[in-house]
Amino acid sequence: HRYLTTYSTSKLQASLFGASKSLTPSAAGLCSYLERPMLKLDKICATISRKKYTTPTVGYTELDVELYLTALHVCITLTHCVHLAREEEFLTCVQFQLTPLHTHYQAVESVHVPVLRSGDTIRITVETERPVPTTLRVGVEFTQHNKHYRSTLPDIHIDISDLLCPLPLSNFCPHLLFSRLWEHCIAHQKREGKGDAFVSKVRPVEGFRIKLNPFKLPDAKGEKKSCYMFALPPKHFVLILCVPQFTTVQIAMDSWQIFPVVFKLLTTALDA
Repeated sequence: HRYLTTYSTSKLQASLFGASKSLTPSAAGLCSYLERPMLKLDKICATISRKKYTTPTVGYTELDVELYLTALHVCITLTHCVHLAREEEFLTCVQFQLTPLHTHYQAVESVHVPVLRSGDTIRITVETERPVPTTLRVGVEFTQHNKHYRSTLPDIHIDISDLLCPLPLSNFCPHLLFSRLWEHCIAHQKREGKGDAFVSKVRPVEGFRIKLNPFKLPDAKGEKKSCYMFALPPKHFVLILCVPQFTTVQIAMDSWQIFPVVFKLLTTALDA
């Protein structure tokens, strides 16, 4: 697939029509609305990309953990494959407008594509202030056969599973990082109005390990317990400790405010 990302309007104008011509008709009357869209987007994957991450200083003091967390910043990248109603045709001057319905999500920059063919792939970057699911309303404008069209497309849904991201390890030992982050949560638990971290126990739904398998740490020698850790946007982390003989799991996270998201993740059935 060819990956298509955001282009500036000036670049599109220069490459397609010349700098002196307009990208889209200036009058709304020149744009026809399509009841049935001529294209659709099929979701390929949702990935988390790490932004502004730098390797913390060597060592595992409390200060190093603080630096690790300060450097952690993640956002969501949605990848969709485009399918046109007539695969042999193509569209020009395509602009996707995306509107998140949840207020915690930042405005999404429109995606501009000079020429779009069936099978092309577009990437949409989404940033949020809190790790909560949302829906994106999608609109599209394009030109075909010297006519300009506008249409709406089916909503794009961002689920809880789309928000999970492996914590960056760099040169850290995974189990040592897990231990230091757990100690950080214990030291910063919310008590008497102070601290933000949260440590508790949850009785998970059967099969929850399948959801979290990509975030499972390698088994430590001589240890029967299982450890999981992952990040949530914009800069949160979650630790889960499972002991075989117990029906509950221990959880720790950097903020008590994300507990509802983690609780739903652990207690919702796979097919729900």
